Amino acid sequence: MDNFTFSPSDGFLNTDSYPDPASGTAARTQLQSLHTQTRDFLNEQVVSTINEMQGTISTLTQNLSDANLEITSLRNQIEAFSTLFTTSGLRLVVDDVTYAITVNEGNVVATEVV
Repeated sequence: MDNFTFSPSDGFLNTDSYPDPASGTAARTQLQSLHTQTRDFLNEQVVSTINEMQGTISTLTQNLSDANLEITSLRNQIEAFSTLFTTSGLRLVVDDVTYAITVNEGNVVATEVV
């Protein structure tokens, strides 16, 4: 996810982009412009990232359910994930690069870019 920056980067302090408003309408337009940038960033970057993470979590949850693993404690959860990753592998996406991670008995034994 990209870092958020205003355009212009100094926001309202930039007197070329935000001169003294000539009217109430001009003032509202200036004030709204940076809020719109914030809204667009949140919707395009943060919300989409959260949705991707929720999809990943749903897939993991479904895989655990399909594996018919009994989970009754934290230890069972760790063992279940270890079993799941041992049998199905794990894919991790960082900055649009997908890594395949192979786990054996709870230990990462291989990582490769796919």
